[in-house]
Amino acid sequence: MSELHLLPEPPLEFRYGQETVDPHDGLALFGPFDGDLASRPGNMRYGLISTPEGADQFLAFSTLVAGPIIPSEEFDRDLWPPFPGFDVAFPCDWPTQPAWHATVDRDDLLRAARIGEPHHESGDRSEERLDAAPDEALARRVLRGDRDALEQLVRR
Repeated sequence: MSELHLLPEPPLEFRYGQETVDPHDGLALFGPFDGDLASRPGNMRYGLISTPEGADQFLAFSTLVAGPIIPSEEFDRDLWPPFPGFDVAFPCDWPTQPAWHATVDRDDLLRAARIGEPHHESGDRSEERLDAAPDEALARRVLRGDRDALEQLVRR
């Protein structure tokens, strides 16, 4: 019969050189390791490519994560610890609105996700609509993994 050896959790280092094994406690009490470094961003910028329904869901999430999240008493605090809010955990502002947003039609997105699958009628991407609005066309290119389109989006 083999023996079971339990290895201790390694300590994680947080802001001010503080260490703890629990990442939730470390971020809530001290902040991230690089919290005082000049290279740390002061705020986040993000773009959102989504369906209209996805945008609503993401914006609700974005508003929620910007502030503290305290689970109700019915949740086990070891599994669902309180979240102090993005600005407290990461000394960085989280905007509730994206810097850029492009909407993609849900059916078009599902159809594009099937391109290249064996059961799809056509694996030819050239059949896709080319008459989309410029932002929508750029969003579609980013969703397909086009790195040039992503760089173009980031430079805006």
